Amino acid sequence: MSKLYKGASAVRFYYSTGNDITGATLTTLEVTYPGGSTASWTCTVDTASTGSFYYDLATTSTLKTVGSYLIQAKVVFTDDTEAWGDTEKFKVYDQFK
Repeated sequence: MSKLYKGASAVRFYYSTGNDITGATLTTLEVTYPGGSTASWTCTVDTASTGSFYYDLATTSTLKTVGSYLIQAKVVFTDDTEAWGDTEKFKVYDQFK
């Protein structure tokens, strides 16, 4: 599937830093919704040694707005240092578009 549709669930956002994140205390995807509101999606570490983690959409209300979203990965370590990934953009479409 190359498009995300309004109300979609059962979607996994997967991110890989390519760097070891062993010892990270928090992995999130920071999201800016169309219209400017923000959210922090707490992720599950998949493989710490390769820096991979993911967030699973659990409800249809998460992507309830059609438009462009910004998403950025964030990793927090035990000493409170933060590592940020590049900002990416994705679009959510109305059904049948």
